[in-house]
Amino acid sequence: MRFVSVIILLFFPFFLISQETRLNHEGKTQLLNIGGNNQLEHLIFSELNYPQTALDSEIEGFVQFNFNLKQNGELKNLTITGNNLISFQEVAEDLFYKIDWIKTVKRPQDYAVEFALIFNPKKFSKIVKKRGYQEVPIPSVEVSKIYKPINFNEVTSKPEPIFKEGNYKSADHYFNSKIRYPESAIRLGLKGPVVMEYIIEASGNVTNINFIESLGGGCNEEAIRVLTSLKWKPGIEDGKVVRVKAKTQMVFGPSY
Repeated sequence: MRFVSVIILLFFPFFLISQETRLNHEGKTQLLNIGGNNQLEHLIFSELNYPQTALDSEIEGFVQFNFNLKQNGELKNLTITGNNLISFQEVAEDLFYKIDWIKTVKRPQDYAVEFALIFNPKKFSKIVKKRGYQEVPIPSVEVSKIYKPINFNEVTSKPEPIFKEGNYKSADHYFNSKIRYPESAIRLGLKGPVVMEYIIEASGNVTNINFIESLGGGCNEEAIRVLTSLKWKPGIEDGKVVRVKAKTQMVFGPSY
Protein backbone atom coordinates (compact mmCIF):
# COMPACT_ATOMS: atom_id res chain seq x y z
CA MET A 1 0.00 0.00 0.00
CA ARG A 2 1.34 3.41 -0.96
CA PHE A 3 0.69 6.27 1.42
CA VAL A 4 -0.58 9.50 -0.07
CA SER A 5 0.13 13.03 1.10
CA VAL A 6 -1.42 16.12 -0.41
CA ILE A 7 -0.07 19.57 0.39
CA ILE A 8 -1.86 22.56 -1.10
CA LEU A 9 -0.66 26.07 -0.27
CA LEU A 10 -3.26 28.83 -0.42
CA PHE A 11 -2.80 32.58 -0.11
CA PHE A 12 -4.54 34.10 2.90
CA PRO A 13 -4.62 37.85 3.60
CA PHE A 14 -1.13 38.15 5.07
CA PHE A 15 0.54 34.78 4.85
CA LEU A 16 0.46 31.37 3.26
CA ILE A 17 -1.55 28.60 4.89
CA SER A 18 -0.68 24.95 4.38
CA GLN A 19 -3.34 22.26 4.32
CA GLU A 20 -2.04 18.71 4.58
CA THR A 21 -3.37 15.18 4.39
CA ARG A 22 -0.72 12.85 5.76
CA LEU A 23 -1.75 9.25 6.27
CA ASN A 24 0.22 6.31 7.62
CA HIS A 25 -0.75 2.66 7.59
CA GLU A 26 -2.84 3.15 10.76
CA GLY A 27 -4.76 6.08 9.29
CA LYS A 28 -2.95 8.54 11.56
CA THR A 29 -1.33 11.75 10.38
CA GLN A 30 2.44 12.17 10.14
CA LEU A 31 4.56 15.24 9.48
CA LEU A 32 6.44 15.27 6.19
CA ASN A 33 8.56 18.41 6.53
CA ILE A 34 10.68 19.66 9.41
CA GLY A 35 8.54 21.80 11.70
CA GLY A 36 5.25 20.94 10.00
CA ASN A 37 2.80 23.60 8.85
CA ASN A 38 4.26 26.45 10.90
CA GLN A 39 7.76 26.14 9.48
CA LEU A 40 6.46 25.59 5.96
CA GLU A 41 4.47 28.80 6.25
CA HIS A 42 7.48 30.63 7.67
CA LEU A 43 9.77 29.41 4.88
CA ILE A 44 7.34 30.55 2.19
CA PHE A 45 6.58 33.82 3.94
CA SER A 46 10.31 34.62 4.25
CA GLU A 47 11.74 33.23 1.02
CA LEU A 48 9.07 33.39 -1.70
CA ASN A 49 9.71 35.75 -4.62
CA TYR A 50 7.19 36.95 -7.20
CA PRO A 51 8.66 37.66 -10.65
CA GLN A 52 8.58 41.41 -11.24
CA THR A 53 7.18 41.18 -14.77
CA ALA A 54 4.35 38.93 -13.57
CA LEU A 55 3.67 41.24 -10.64
CA ASP A 56 3.57 44.33 -12.88
CA SER A 57 1.18 42.60 -15.29
CA GLU A 58 -0.88 41.09 -12.43
CA ILE A 59 -0.35 37.59 -13.77
CA GLU A 60 -1.60 34.73 -11.61
CA GLY A 61 -0.65 31.08 -11.73
CA PHE A 62 0.37 27.97 -9.88
CA VAL A 63 3.19 25.43 -9.90
CA GLN A 64 2.57 21.86 -8.77
CA PHE A 65 5.23 19.34 -7.79
CA ASN A 66 4.41 15.62 -7.84
CA PHE A 67 6.99 13.28 -6.35
CA ASN A 68 7.67 10.29 -4.14
CA LEU A 69 9.19 11.01 -0.73
CA LYS A 70 11.62 8.27 0.27
CA GLN A 71 12.25 7.09 3.83
CA ASN A 72 15.57 8.95 3.92
CA GLY A 73 13.92 12.25 3.00
CA GLU A 74 15.07 12.19 -0.62
CA LEU A 75 12.75 12.88 -3.54
CA LYS A 76 12.30 10.75 -6.64
CA ASN A 77 10.10 10.72 -9.75
CA LEU A 78 9.62 14.48 -9.57
CA THR A 79 7.36 16.06 -12.16
CA ILE A 80 6.39 19.74 -12.43
CA THR A 81 3.15 21.05 -13.92
CA GLY A 82 1.10 24.20 -13.59
CA ASN A 83 -0.29 27.35 -15.12
CA ASN A 84 2.01 30.12 -16.44
CA LEU A 85 5.10 28.02 -15.75
CA ILE A 86 7.21 30.39 -17.85
CA SER A 87 6.58 33.08 -15.25
CA PHE A 88 6.65 31.09 -12.03
CA GLN A 89 8.56 27.81 -12.35
CA GLU A 90 12.01 29.21 -11.53
CA VAL A 91 10.98 30.97 -8.30
CA ALA A 92 8.76 28.05 -7.28
CA GLU A 93 11.61 25.56 -7.72
CA ASP A 94 13.96 27.78 -5.73
CA LEU A 95 11.58 27.69 -2.78
CA PHE A 96 10.61 24.04 -3.17
CA TYR A 97 14.22 22.83 -2.92
CA LYS A 98 14.65 24.71 0.36
CA ILE A 99 12.08 22.54 2.15
CA ASP A 100 13.72 20.18 4.64
CA TRP A 101 11.82 16.89 4.47
CA ILE A 102 11.75 14.57 7.49
CA LYS A 103 14.11 11.63 7.18
CA THR A 104 13.14 9.59 10.24
CA VAL A 105 9.41 9.02 9.82
CA LYS A 106 8.84 5.27 10.22
CA ARG A 107 7.05 4.14 7.10
CA PRO A 108 7.50 0.93 5.09
CA GLN A 109 7.00 2.63 1.71
CA ASP A 110 7.36 5.95 -0.02
CA TYR A 111 4.78 8.73 0.14
CA ALA A 112 3.27 10.03 -3.09
CA VAL A 113 3.11 13.78 -2.63
CA GLU A 114 1.40 16.62 -4.48
CA PHE A 115 2.67 20.07 -3.55
CA ALA A 116 1.31 23.26 -5.14
CA LEU A 117 2.27 26.91 -4.86
CA ILE A 118 -0.42 29.37 -5.92
CA PHE A 119 0.63 32.86 -7.05
CA ASN A 120 -1.73 35.82 -6.65
CA PRO A 121 -0.33 39.38 -6.99
CA LYS A 122 -2.82 41.09 -4.68
CA LYS A 123 -2.30 38.60 -1.89
CA PHE A 124 1.47 38.74 -2.40
CA SER A 125 1.39 42.53 -1.98
CA LYS A 126 -0.12 42.02 1.47
CA ILE A 127 2.68 39.60 2.34
CA VAL A 128 5.23 42.19 1.23
CA LYS A 129 3.64 44.80 3.47
CA LYS A 130 3.83 42.49 6.46
CA ARG A 131 7.37 41.14 5.97
CA GLY A 132 8.85 44.50 4.93
CA TYR A 133 10.51 43.60 1.61
CA GLN A 134 9.38 42.63 -1.89
CA GLU A 135 12.39 40.72 -3.18
CA VAL A 136 14.18 38.27 -0.93
CA PRO A 137 17.60 39.80 -0.11
CA ILE A 138 20.36 38.57 -2.42
CA PRO A 139 24.02 38.67 -1.28
CA SER A 140 26.65 40.32 -3.47
CA VAL A 141 28.57 37.03 -3.66
CA GLU A 142 27.36 34.34 -6.08
CA VAL A 143 24.89 31.91 -4.53
CA SER A 144 25.56 28.18 -4.86
CA LYS A 145 23.04 26.12 -6.83
CA ILE A 146 23.47 23.28 -4.33
CA TYR A 147 20.54 23.33 -1.91
CA LYS A 148 21.83 20.75 0.56
CA PRO A 149 23.04 22.70 3.62
CA ILE A 150 26.56 22.43 5.04
CA ASN A 151 26.98 21.95 8.79
CA PHE A 152 28.03 25.10 10.63
CA ASN A 153 31.29 23.57 11.89
CA GLU A 154 32.26 22.38 8.42
CA VAL A 155 31.70 25.47 6.28
CA THR A 156 34.88 27.41 5.42
CA SER A 157 33.51 30.90 6.06
CA LYS A 158 30.91 30.63 8.81
CA PRO A 159 27.72 32.72 8.98
CA GLU A 160 27.98 35.80 11.16
CA PRO A 161 25.10 37.37 13.12
CA ILE A 162 24.07 40.90 12.19
CA PHE A 163 23.30 43.02 15.25
CA LYS A 164 21.31 46.15 14.41
CA GLU A 165 21.69 47.45 17.96
CA GLY A 166 23.34 46.56 21.25
CA ASN A 167 26.81 45.33 22.11
CA TYR A 168 26.48 41.57 21.74
CA LYS A 169 29.51 39.30 21.77
CA SER A 170 27.89 36.40 19.92
CA ALA A 171 24.60 35.04 18.65
CA ASP A 172 24.12 33.10 21.89
CA HIS A 173 24.68 36.30 23.86
CA TYR A 174 21.97 37.98 21.76
CA PHE A 175 19.53 35.09 22.16
CA ASN A 176 19.91 34.83 25.91
CA SER A 177 19.54 38.61 26.24
CA LYS A 178 16.32 38.68 24.23
CA ILE A 179 14.38 35.69 25.54
CA ARG A 180 11.55 36.28 27.98
CA TYR A 181 10.40 33.59 30.40
CA PRO A 182 6.70 33.03 29.45
CA GLU A 183 4.12 33.55 32.18
CA SER A 184 2.51 30.19 31.43
CA ALA A 185 5.86 28.41 31.84
CA ILE A 186 6.37 30.19 35.16
CA ARG A 187 2.96 29.04 36.39
CA LEU A 188 3.69 25.47 35.33
CA GLY A 189 7.18 25.48 36.83
CA LEU A 190 8.77 24.64 33.47
CA LYS A 191 12.45 25.43 33.03
CA GLY A 192 15.44 24.14 31.13
CA PRO A 193 16.96 24.24 27.65
CA VAL A 194 15.30 24.50 24.27
CA VAL A 195 17.61 23.17 21.56
CA MET A 196 16.93 23.90 17.89
CA GLU A 197 18.48 23.01 14.56
CA TYR A 198 17.81 25.38 11.67
CA ILE A 199 19.05 26.53 8.30
CA ILE A 200 20.62 29.91 7.61
CA GLU A 201 19.62 30.83 4.06
CA ALA A 202 21.60 32.85 1.53
CA SER A 203 19.24 35.72 2.36
CA GLY A 204 20.31 35.63 6.01
CA ASN A 205 16.88 34.39 7.08
CA VAL A 206 16.44 31.44 9.42
CA THR A 207 14.20 28.60 8.18
CA ASN A 208 13.33 24.94 8.77
CA ILE A 209 13.51 25.12 12.58
CA ASN A 210 13.57 21.69 14.20
CA PHE A 211 13.32 21.14 17.95
CA ILE A 212 15.91 18.72 19.33
CA GLU A 213 14.82 19.51 22.91
CA SER A 214 11.60 21.40 23.61
CA LEU A 215 9.57 22.87 26.47
CA GLY A 216 5.89 23.67 26.81
CA GLY A 217 4.28 26.72 28.34
CA GLY A 218 5.13 28.98 25.40
CA CYS A 219 8.89 28.39 25.58
CA ASN A 220 9.11 26.86 22.11
CA GLU A 221 7.21 29.78 20.60
CA GLU A 222 9.39 32.30 22.41
CA ALA A 223 12.54 30.52 21.23
CA ILE A 224 11.32 30.72 17.62
CA ARG A 225 10.48 34.41 18.03
CA VAL A 226 13.95 35.24 19.26
CA LEU A 227 15.74 32.96 16.79
CA THR A 228 13.99 34.43 13.74
CA SER A 229 14.52 38.02 14.94
CA LEU A 230 18.23 37.73 14.11
CA LYS A 231 19.51 38.08 10.55
CA TRP A 232 22.81 36.59 9.40
CA LYS A 233 25.63 37.25 6.99
CA PRO A 234 25.51 33.92 5.11
CA GLY A 235 28.21 31.28 5.01
CA ILE A 236 30.58 30.86 2.06
CA GLU A 237 32.14 27.71 0.61
CA ASP A 238 34.40 27.65 -2.47
CA GLY A 239 33.70 31.32 -3.08
CA LYS A 240 29.92 30.88 -3.18
CA VAL A 241 27.18 31.58 -0.65
CA VAL A 242 25.74 28.34 0.75
CA ARG A 243 22.93 27.25 3.01
CA VAL A 244 24.21 26.36 6.48
CA LYS A 245 22.68 24.11 9.14
CA ALA A 246 23.25 25.42 12.67
CA LYS A 247 22.21 24.53 16.21
CA THR A 248 21.33 26.82 19.12
CA GLN A 249 20.37 26.33 22.76
CA MET A 250 18.27 28.79 24.76
CA VAL A 251 17.77 28.23 28.49
CA PHE A 252 14.52 29.19 30.21
CA GLY A 253 14.25 29.70 33.94
CA PRO A 254 13.72 32.27 36.71
CA SER A 255 17.02 34.02 36.04
CA TYR A 256 15.88 34.83 32.49
